[in-house]
Amino acid sequence: MTEDPIQELESPSLATRSEFQATGATVSLVGDADMDAIQPLGAYLSRLHSAAMERKCPSIAIDMHELRFINSSCLKQFVIWVTKVQDLGAGNRYTIVFKPNPERPTQRWSLTALKALAEDVVIIDA
Repeated sequence: MTEDPIQELESPSLATRSEFQATGATVSLVGDADMDAIQPLGAYLSRLHSAAMERKCPSIAIDMHELRFINSSCLKQFVIWVTKVQDLGAGNRYTIVFKPNPERPTQRWSLTALKALAEDVVIIDA
């Protein structure tokens, strides 16, 4: 059974497709996480975090296969989100499973830094 969706991100360069189920959520990132996407991405990740907490979501998968580019400012939005989850404390955290595009090695490099920030929250799925 699919739960009600959250408001998707739709900027000129980046969009999301989200699906919540009892077992967790899956978010697909589509396009470019560039300067136009910074604020919308931050707002979206805040909504996603609130929805995950409200629904007691055990994990969120971030599918990056259709993400062509991510700049450092958008990556910072992910750092803010991961830090929020890390700060929840062990009993309230959910995991964030990033699924990078193997054809874009820079995604994996960036995600490795996120994993170092919060090893008990971030999982990188090859």
